[in-house]
Amino acid sequence: MASISISVYAIGLKNRKNDVPYNLNDIDGITFLQHLTGFLNLNVGDFQRTEILSKVFKVENYQQFDHHFRGVEDYKYIIGKVKSGSYGLTSEIIDSATGATQYNKNESDADVIPFYFTLAVPAGETNRGILILENVGVFGIKQQFDRLLEEYLRSINPEYELSINSFTPVQYIDHFLDDGVIKSMRFIRYDIPADTAQRLGLNNGVAFDEYVIHHVGRNNDIRDKIKSYVRGRVRIRNIAEIDFDYDNVKVEVKIGKRSKVLNLENINKIVISEDVTDRLVLLGGHPTEESMSVVFEENLEEYLTLSGLIVRD
Repeated sequence: MASISISVYAIGLKNRKNDVPYNLNDIDGITFLQHLTGFLNLNVGDFQRTEILSKVFKVENYQQFDHHFRGVEDYKYIIGKVKSGSYGLTSEIIDSATGATQYNKNESDADVIPFYFTLAVPAGETNRGILILENVGVFGIKQQFDRLLEEYLRSINPEYELSINSFTPVQYIDHFLDDGVIKSMRFIRYDIPADTAQRLGLNNGVAFDEYVIHHVGRNNDIRDKIKSYVRGRVRIRNIAEIDFDYDNVKVEVKIGKRSKVLNLENINKIVISEDVTDRLVLLGGHPTEESMSVVFEENLEEYLTLSGLIVRD
């Protein structure tokens, strides 16, 4: 069974000519969620081909909600389900239990997978919202969702420029490290030297090596080095002094019963992902809409609050 994870992104819209961000609740008299609804309605029904990505896409369903705190609306959000799959490659579909061939996949066939998403926009004047996407194993929809929504918005106004970037405010990472326990750190090296790759029988350019430290715990030195890296004060290779040259670090942190992974590869695009498989009700290996909605709503509240997009007394 493939694991189910979520990735969180900041979403915004700006004018490509003057680089000025729009208020997501007043984009030339239209809200961002109204634009999103138009995009979703356009893609309900038949699958659409994204030729440049060799993928198909369609919207299965969606619903909009208003969230209130102490009787006052503080954000609106949409939860939806889309289907996406890749084509362009022949393959053989077999029964894993017997090894018997069930079907020979043609180049035009697409292996379609359902994915859930949610997008929230705080009330009032704001130029930033939050997008959370489901990942199924190694499969996701970020690139396709980004491209299709961008194309839709540009069809309305060529000056609209969409941004979907990693969502990692410093205060959130501080909370992540201060309140959690580091379970493991993966130090990853790309482009293994040619002689090493040859000795191992690997192809040059596609291999990587990693060094893993388990049960790091509440190591203040490591924690402070990560905070310094996030603030641009040290290089990634200064996070830990080990006898291993590394290019990237992935930090797994446990907060309560939840584990999240902090990918430090790009200081400007630090990505936080969370494996939520154990928190979901699965049918056929996929989460039910109800259980996925609960996970989404808990994370929206957490990220909106810690980022300062909404205020909780």
